[in-house]
Amino acid sequence: MSRLDLGKYSDIITIMKDRMNMAGNIEIYVDGASRGNPGPSGIGIFIRDKDGKDIIRRGEFLGEMTSNVAEYQALIQGLKHLIKLNPHDASKLSVKVFSDSILLINQLTGNYRIKSQNLIPLAIQARRLVKRFKAVEFTVVERRDNKIADKLANKAMNLMDTIDELAQG
Repeated sequence: MSRLDLGKYSDIITIMKDRMNMAGNIEIYVDGASRGNPGPSGIGIFIRDKDGKDIIRRGEFLGEMTSNVAEYQALIQGLKHLIKLNPHDASKLSVKVFSDSILLINQLTGNYRIKSQNLIPLAIQARRLVKRFKAVEFTVVERRDNKIADKLANKAMNLMDTIDELAQG
């Protein structure tokens, strides 16, 4: 299954669409984690609408990679989920991205150079996805302010699986 193919999650996507108030700003909290560097890794994605309603709480086990690659994957997957939920209206969305990865945010905003060759394709992919939205604002947050995404990433690593906490409807 390609990373963009969410076919087996179509019921979950329908539930999430019903929850969304997509006019205005959407907030995405992302976190990538690795036990060892490289080591078993997971991502956490927490998305809520402008009214503060939870849309997605998702953790994914990714296998073995570095923590920096996992941070990029969390952002990329979070943006892909938003596009999947709004395939025709993504260009109307203003998105606020929150991450506790200083490296990720500063590389994407151009404050840091990307020195690691394995991060360059991920940065290119992330920037292409960012261009699909009306506006994207990146903010570094303290780890304590990114608890939900962190918890989801760790839960996915513990279970070595994908979890959708809002999938119950």
